[in-house]
Amino acid sequence: MLDLLMIRCSNKPEGWLSPSRRAECGHLTTVAKQFRHARTKAGLPESLVLYCARHTFGTAAYAATGNLAMEMNVMGHADVRTAIRYQHRVLDSVREAIDQRNLRHEPRHNELRVQLKTAVSD
Repeated sequence: MLDLLMIRCSNKPEGWLSPSRRAECGHLTTVAKQFRHARTKAGLPESLVLYCARHTFGTAAYAATGNLAMEMNVMGHADVRTAIRYQHRVLDSVREAIDQRNLRHEPRHNELRVQLKTAVSD
């Protein structure tokens, strides 16, 4: 679904992602109805809503590019505070950064441990 949203957004510089021809506000509601029907048929929880895809897209777009201005443009956000609400922290990336940092320092720490053990045993 994310790939389809990315393609759809790349060809649409502004406005609703799925506009309605009949609704005054321009927002398409039938997609949400179809999603709810499919969710029920698939036995998925009611807490899974179509709007989750928007948050997933916003998080993935920023994670893939690191470009908040681009993500804001694609999502239609004018305020950084709004864009940040769509950035769900992915703990795996934080863990990976910590692990990488620890790997860089591990050889030095091991050398210090050996030196300390040698000094204590002497």
